[in-house]
Amino acid sequence: MGDFVIAQQQAAAAALDLMDPETVTYTPYNGVARSIEGFLDRQPPEAVGPVDGVPTAVLRVRNDATVGIDAASLDTGGDVVAFPLKWGSSSTKNARILQVLSVDAAWLTLAIG
Repeated sequence: MGDFVIAQQQAAAAALDLMDPETVTYTPYNGVARSIEGFLDRQPPEAVGPVDGVPTAVLRVRNDATVGIDAASLDTGGDVVAFPLKWGSSSTKNARILQVLSVDAAWLTLAIG
């Protein structure tokens, strides 16, 4: 792993510490649900590209199998995320992961709906 990748991962960890992430529940297809932290945009663009379904949110999480979601093992259409309907709400919405919008060594940005 190069210095640039290590720097990206450290910056992502710092962002979660310094900013105000939300807790979501990630359930891999045929897997066990677990809580992870990420950033939600509940007002995504209407058309994100060729997506199977209309996204209700965009979720940005660490690209990490332990504290986020590992991009290599992601199953779009099979994995599910439960997230609060509004910031701080106890009501949640279950959503499929529709599409990977971007991925790098530190972050994974997903269209969910």
